[in-house]
Amino acid sequence: MTDEIRCRVELRADDASPGRLVGVLMRYGDVGQQGRETFAPGSLSWPDNGIRIDEQHASSPARGATQPPILRAVPFVDGDEVRIDVALPDTQRGRDLATLMRMNPPVYTGLSVEFRAVKEHRAAGRRVIDSALLAGAGLTDNPSYGDTPVEVRDDEPPRRRRLWL
Repeated sequence: MTDEIRCRVELRADDASPGRLVGVLMRYGDVGQQGRETFAPGSLSWPDNGIRIDEQHASSPARGATQPPILRAVPFVDGDEVRIDVALPDTQRGRDLATLMRMNPPVYTGLSVEFRAVKEHRAAGRRVIDSALLAGAGLTDNPSYGDTPVEVRDDEPPRRRRLWL
């Protein structure tokens, strides 16, 4: 069984593509909106070739996908956050997604993360994920973990300030 966790992410513009998807997939220790689960620090792992990123889990094999994902991203850890930074493909789907992300308000405001829990326990009535395999993420308008933003951004050297659209 694959579980889903939702969180926000950013999208940056990129001269070589319609934009860069940049942001937080998961912040360790945060509690989901329903208050029922949290991820222990270092609990997430992912395949070396990255994870699927798509709209509303459209390419998830568990949902009977008929088309490939928009892109694959290799997450990385930055402090207590698991983040992604990847260029959107210069395809019709990539350009359409960049347009949707630049609307005011944006159509997608976050990510819903797909994972398979490997090890977990309960503490204070809450599910604590000790180890999980991250399989993919779907762009969504209703992230479960609200403290992780999604935006469209220009291709720039990495910097620490956040831009909100």
